[in-house]
Amino acid sequence: MKKGWYWPPVCTLAIGLVIYAAFSLFPFSNLTIAWCDMKQQVIPLLIEFKQILSGEADFFFNFQNAGGMNFFGPFFFFLSSPFTFLVAFVPAEEIYMLVNILVLLKMAVAALTAGCLFRSVYPVLGTAQSTALSVMYAFSGYTMLYFQNLVWLDMLYVFPLVLLGLIQLAKTGKIWLFFFSFCAAIVIQFYLTYMVLLFVLFASVLYAYICMPKDARSVFLFRFSAAILAAFLVTAVVWMPLMAQYAASARATGLLTSLLTGGIWARWETTLTTVLCNMLMFAAIPMLFFFPRKTEQIPTVPLLLFFMMLLPLGIEPINKMWHTGSYQAFPSRYGFVTVLCGLILAAEALSRLDRWNAEKHLPDSLGKRVRSVFLPCLGLILFALAGLGTVLLVGEREALTVYMRRLWLNQSFLKAFLQFGFVALILYLLLMLLYRFRMLTRRMFTVFLCAVTVCESMFCGSIFLGYAGNDITFNREVFDLSGKIEEDSLYRVKLQKKYFDINLIGALGYGSLGHYTSFTDADTISTMKKLGYSSYWMEVSPVGGTEFSDAILGQRYTIDRIGTLSDGDDPVYTNDRFVIRKNPDAFSVGMVVDGFEALQAENGFPLAETERIPEQNGIFQRLFQTNETLFETYEPETMANLTMSYDTVYSYRRTDELLTGILYYQIDVKGTQTLYFDCFNEISVRLREVINGGCNVYVNGDPIETEYPTQKNNGILELGTFTDESVLVEIELLKDINARSFGVYGLKHETMETYFRTVSCPALTQKGNTLSGTATAERAGQYLFLPIPYGTGYSAHVNGEPVEICCVFDGYLAIPLAQGENTISVSYIPPGLIAGAAISVMGILILIWLKRQKPMVSACEQKLKQIVSYVVTAAFAIALFLIYFFPLLVRIIAALKT
Repeated sequence: MKKGWYWPPVCTLAIGLVIYAAFSLFPFSNLTIAWCDMKQQVIPLLIEFKQILSGEADFFFNFQNAGGMNFFGPFFFFLSSPFTFLVAFVPAEEIYMLVNILVLLKMAVAALTAGCLFRSVYPVLGTAQSTALSVMYAFSGYTMLYFQNLVWLDMLYVFPLVLLGLIQLAKTGKIWLFFFSFCAAIVIQFYLTYMVLLFVLFASVLYAYICMPKDARSVFLFRFSAAILAAFLVTAVVWMPLMAQYAASARATGLLTSLLTGGIWARWETTLTTVLCNMLMFAAIPMLFFFPRKTEQIPTVPLLLFFMMLLPLGIEPINKMWHTGSYQAFPSRYGFVTVLCGLILAAEALSRLDRWNAEKHLPDSLGKRVRSVFLPCLGLILFALAGLGTVLLVGEREALTVYMRRLWLNQSFLKAFLQFGFVALILYLLLMLLYRFRMLTRRMFTVFLCAVTVCESMFCGSIFLGYAGNDITFNREVFDLSGKIEEDSLYRVKLQKKYFDINLIGALGYGSLGHYTSFTDADTISTMKKLGYSSYWMEVSPVGGTEFSDAILGQRYTIDRIGTLSDGDDPVYTNDRFVIRKNPDAFSVGMVVDGFEALQAENGFPLAETERIPEQNGIFQRLFQTNETLFETYEPETMANLTMSYDTVYSYRRTDELLTGILYYQIDVKGTQTLYFDCFNEISVRLREVINGGCNVYVNGDPIETEYPTQKNNGILELGTFTDESVLVEIELLKDINARSFGVYGLKHETMETYFRTVSCPALTQKGNTLSGTATAERAGQYLFLPIPYGTGYSAHVNGEPVEICCVFDGYLAIPLAQGENTISVSYIPPGLIAGAAISVMGILILIWLKRQKPMVSACEQKLKQIVSYVVTAAFAIALFLIYFFPLLVRIIAALKT
């Protein structure tokens, strides 16, 4: 490794630590930079991975998520990094602080690998200039906007190695750096590897046809394709199970539907900021066009690639294709490619200026007079840049920090940000022009270049890292709840309301029906919505439901706010903010039931997408083989300012749209009942539903919920438990409503308790990826109902014999039992894992065999290389069409039709 290799990471760490100190971030104080997805997804998953490392949870069958899910996908999508293993040495609640260090470390490694790229390709730059470029890469807009997706920063340091390996392959024919770095990209972030693959395909074919002689072209493209194929073979054990799990998630979106929605222009205030944090790349491009020497050509391939990577930042249909067809937020996930392309152009311009300046200097006397004029001017502009940055950080804080509030940038941000960016751009242009005409020595130019880089990095880092700092005192009271339930059987914990991020229940070490990542299963979301639990986008929540659904799903404990305990509640633990109480009627996970004999004939008893509480009545009757109803339906006595119609959907319309409508329910409760209200229309994964904010709910004049349903709470709403009394329920409609499920219902406790006394529950424990235990069937034909999400990959044995697992109620397991006591074992292996492992082993063996073979040159081999080069070229043409032309054609055709 060349001398001075350590300066890029050292300088990155130094600048980052100065920002951390200035904004009281850990390790200098107790603020964390965690927000958005880092708080909601990454940190809870890191904590759960810590549990896996310590043997407290399983990697393949993780009971802390979504009722039991495969952790393989979330790991390789969110956590697959060597830095992730540091969580083993940090207490769970301190991982909120650890991420501060992880972000800086990954930025430093990204600066290191970028430095290796710049020094190897442009050795004339020297240590200081390549360090400046590397620091720019580490503090790029991509890092600033997307660091909360922690594993994306790993791609930031892998991609320079991929590019360096590709350059090495083109120049020397050596394949191994490109092969190993591309393997690393697949393992670290398979999703972003799609974008890397597209780019290296475009780059390789453009370079082959523009820069290489015809006889060398086929050899290069053959080796390129061989390396890509070998990488996918060797890493099949990762991407095959990952793809299988992703395909079952609710994330999939129709391509044409996605392309036909949204505007033609990207939300450029956000996308362009990816590159606007590094203004040098825009100052460098004119130098390549206007001041080339006779012996130097315009770098056509880097310029073409940079232009190709800029286009999706501005044109939304192309942008969507770079994101595999759709995205929800973070609209330039390929931005690390764009940034590095731009900085390579800057490196090309700087290296040309260095060579130009080295050939001839101004006479000493003239040089001193010129510099005596320009150096103070440059110093003044540099001072003005630093001062402007400080003024903007203080005076325009509201505009500059909009991203942390909305996850999108706007024109107010851009107006403030570009004030600094424009001055930086002018300063870069002046520096390069003065250096070009030899009015600055190389040392002077480099000093100013580094100074502007520091100012730029400090300004951007202060906005996106510094101002992201927030306190985690609240989370300490959440983590205080961990380890407070002493029970050996399988159970789950629910939230009465969404008091904190759903994934934290699993992070506390408790079984949970909740989960929020891109790998939330589509069937799980659908089933939980039908059962009356709150859900939006890819988040499924244990909030909502009824006491009956909680009981059969094994939700034995509830976390609620302190002060909510009622007479008869069974508190397990309390602190200053929360209480854990035991739900008296809930079972452990699993119950022996009758009534599943007709599973095949009735297709597993699918749940209807209609009224949710009447559907629970049907489940009750199926599980307990009775015609008795568990829930009583109540009708409104009067309505004010409302008309109602019903035709598979309840339609409420206000007669005077300027006023709210009200439904009055005067309910005479007989015995003990828990009352519920439901207002739900359709199953979707939208962020916000049209029905949201439709109702205010009052019980006996007291407000229960305002603007229900909401994004946080759209499950069945509990109104309270009452015994032999009259209850007035008022539903105030704030707008006109269409709902498939709407009404007030009462759960009859006496009925539920009577039937629950007959339930036999299994004694199950989890060890690794297997649930095992015993269950007693009083008669033949009974089944073990396991409320664990159904999917391929499960296998079951009863009394040592394999049995078929059935799917019931849209998404849970049912296992046939023999009369008497049964020994049960249910195991899970991710789909695609065994086949992927076999392909990976085969790929490694093929590589070893090929490595030992002597190279041969034959007419057949030459023909093969020629054919492969044609195939790669065809792939280039197809990819170019699909990414850049197809989405625009779709929009044009759609526009013509309308």
